[in-house]
Amino acid sequence: MAAGAASSGACAASASAASANGATAAQAFLAYMKETPAQQLEDQWLAAHHLTRKALDAMPAKQREAIMKEIEADIKRQLKQAAEKKTANKKTGILV
Repeated sequence: MAAGAASSGACAASASAASANGATAAQAFLAYMKETPAQQLEDQWLAAHHLTRKALDAMPAKQREAIMKEIEADIKRQLKQAAEKKTANKKTGILV
């Protein structure tokens, strides 16, 4: 009977851990959804470059400014490419 109690205790512990992870994931999702589109783009760029906002904030001002300029340039380039692709698709009549 003790083994059964230990087993059910383990299940309860894993269910509790899964619930905590679910809450953490839900909290992260809600925090992401509260961000502006610009903040979301910045977060995506930082993640793609293996950086976090916390790491960015901890950098010296000059380094942080250089990265922010790089983010801005990359996002502008991506937006320009998306607009050009959309324009090209309208000219050819191909829907993508």
